[in-house]
Amino acid sequence: MRERCDLLVIGGGLTGLVAARRAHELGLATVVAAATPGSLPYTSGAFFLLAAYPTETKHYRPRPWEALVDLVGREPDHPYAKAGLGTVRRSWDAFAGSLEAGPLGYFRRDEVKLAFPVW
Repeated sequence: MRERCDLLVIGGGLTGLVAARRAHELGLATVVAAATPGSLPYTSGAFFLLAAYPTETKHYRPRPWEALVDLVGREPDHPYAKAGLGTVRRSWDAFAGSLEAGPLGYFRRDEVKLAFPVW
């Protein structure tokens, strides 16, 4: 099978699907190649942005944007630090907005939590 596309996303997990959705929104012809749905079938349905940091202490952070500032300061090579706080915020808002606009009934419980209707 041959298809022409602007972007080929390898992997059908959450990251691959979000990347493909964003590329499609930007007008790119996008194809997702995946053998499995990744870990999506095993998730709770809720999404949290950096709920615990530092990870090794499993310390719950009620204000994840402050935790992100800590992470960027402590781990300059972390992907969030390299992307920048503004990019992380815009990406989170785009992800949340996409789920809220979709047919599954997601809603924001607060600035950094997305919940599935059963929650």
